[in-house]
Amino acid sequence: MKRKSRPLAQAGFTLIELLVSLIIVAVLLAISLPGFERLSTRYQMRTIALQLHSAMEYARVESIIRGAPVELCPRAPEPGVCGEDYRQGWVVRVASPGASELLRISDSLASGISVSNRQASRPLHDAVRWRPDGSANRNVSFQLCAKGVSGSDAFAVVLSRAGRSRVARGEGLCPGGAA
Repeated sequence: MKRKSRPLAQAGFTLIELLVSLIIVAVLLAISLPGFERLSTRYQMRTIALQLHSAMEYARVESIIRGAPVELCPRAPEPGVCGEDYRQGWVVRVASPGASELLRISDSLASGISVSNRQASRPLHDAVRWRPDGSANRNVSFQLCAKGVSGSDAFAVVLSRAGRSRVARGEGLCPGGAA
């Protein structure tokens, strides 16, 4: 007995179906990528704020344990020397007269992220010093800003004269979201 052959069922996509699918995927990516970039920048700023907060808490504890002043200052290209810009990272060091011991060094910040005062009117470049009793030499807010991130999404590390620091979100200004 001879079997009748059937035509095979069509499997797969036509070229037009494939092109329409690719166009839909491209449109969805074009819509979602800017939002993803903003989210990524916000998480970078949060990570930097937490690292800076950790360095401040470390400096405070070390000043109490050592019974000597400890400072946090902008990193310079030479090890153990204070620089001019916190975007290059920071250094935690013992600040005793005649003896400077390097305790911790951070990496440079991601490009496009700036560090300024709370009002974003000037970049920060001064060192912060903790006394042996754990108090700081001044109040200061380290405002982190980046392009495309508004002040409500920006992070800051706020230091009180009592020497305690905290991470805050949306407390400072980032004019126009610019770095």
